[in-house]
Amino acid sequence: MKQYRLFMLLASVFLLAGLNSCSHEEFSESTLPEKGLSLSLNVISDSYAPTGVENTGTRTSEEDYTTRFTSGDRIGILQIITPDNGEKQYKNYCCTVDDDGNWSSDQPLIHQSGNVSYIAYYPYQKVNNEAELNAYLANFTPLQDQSTPEGYTNSDLMKGEGIVSNTTLTVTLQHLMALIVVEVQYPSDLAETSPVVSWEDGKIPYPVVGQEGVFRYLVKPNVAISLEGGYPYYSGTQKFKIQAEVSELLPAQYLLYKVDAE
Repeated sequence: MKQYRLFMLLASVFLLAGLNSCSHEEFSESTLPEKGLSLSLNVISDSYAPTGVENTGTRTSEEDYTTRFTSGDRIGILQIITPDNGEKQYKNYCCTVDDDGNWSSDQPLIHQSGNVSYIAYYPYQKVNNEAELNAYLANFTPLQDQSTPEGYTNSDLMKGEGIVSNTTLTVTLQHLMALIVVEVQYPSDLAETSPVVSWEDGKIPYPVVGQEGVFRYLVKPNVAISLEGGYPYYSGTQKFKIQAEVSELLPAQYLLYKVDAE
């Protein structure tokens, strides 16, 4: 069996708007409404970069590699208000996407005057302050079973800062996990037209829809990991093992492994 390791560039864009209706009037801190300014939300996801190459921020419409939010997915927006005198104040917003790709929040997203910052993250978790959010991000572990779209996307930990311009809060989410892509190249003369790949030790990658033999698996960066599987091969089973080293698994970067039976 031969095994090849290649690198690919992944880019994705999310333009998610419409938490609350609002005008396009210009506002400054001194002219904010007394009760604050209602905001709409614009979310952008940075691309993955090949290992060893800094992310350039280039974005494409590579549909096959886009992280897709599905109905019911939730992102969090932690608002941090820092008064001139006094302790920081926090408000954590839960934003949910519907069937049409529109987002709504559990409470109005209001921008207050003063020193205000925003941290966006996915998947959503109930947190009360920045320390709790940092602990959640640090202790996050991708699911072992990522065989469903929900299991895969819920393992795709992302974080970004928000910038308010006029009446829009724009956040750029950056991937915090590493990604392994496995492409199993079946022999063309196999009697089994669509071989079923079995995986061991409960580590089950996501089978990419419309791409036979292509699987994706999100992993914690800087931690060595192996994936083992097999598929029907003539009268037996063709097994394979993929081993990724610590130095190869970096945040927002990924590897593509090609496996064939020769």
